[in-house]
Amino acid sequence: MLKESPPTGVGFFLIDRQVADMVVRCEEKNANLINLIVWLGYRSHHIPYDRPARQQGTSRWTFRKKIKYAIDTFVAFSYFPIRMASLTGISLALIGALVIAYVIFARLFLGVDVEGWASMMIVVLIVSGAQMTMLGILGEYLWRALDQTRKRPIFVVDAIVEQSSEAK
Repeated sequence: MLKESPPTGVGFFLIDRQVADMVVRCEEKNANLINLIVWLGYRSHHIPYDRPARQQGTSRWTFRKKIKYAIDTFVAFSYFPIRMASLTGISLALIGALVIAYVIFARLFLGVDVEGWASMMIVVLIVSGAQMTMLGILGEYLWRALDQTRKRPIFVVDAIVEQSSEAK
C-alpha cells in the first residue's frame, strides 16, 4: 500500500464526486482501486472500526484472488521489478568480468591451469548478464508505453480559485 494508506488496510471507503470522476478518467484495467484513490492525492481521513471475524459462510476472496490482487498492485504502481532485472543483469556481467580477471591472473601469475569449467562459467555469466540487462531495458520502454496508455492525469486540480474583479 502507499504510505498515505492506513497501516491496517482499508475495508471500504466513501469518496465524493470529484474523486470518483478522476478515478473514472484513469480508465485502468486490473487496477488496485484503493491505491489509485490514494495515488490521486486527495485529502482523506481514516475512521477505525472493529472488524469481527466472519461467523458464517465462506469468503469468495480466495488465496488465488489475493495473489492476483497483490501482483496487480505491485505492477501497477512500481517499476521496481524492471529495475531489478537490469541490476541483476549488470551484476551478473560484472561477476563474469571479475571471474575473467581472476582466471587470467591465476593462469599468468599463479600457474594454475584453466579448466573448461571456468571458461563455461565466464560465458554463462556474461551472456546471461547481457540478456538480463537487455530485458530490463526493454521493460523500461514497455513501462513508459504502459504509462502513456493508462491515461492517469499528470496532475490533479483539487479546486480552482478565481480572482475577483476588484483584485484585477
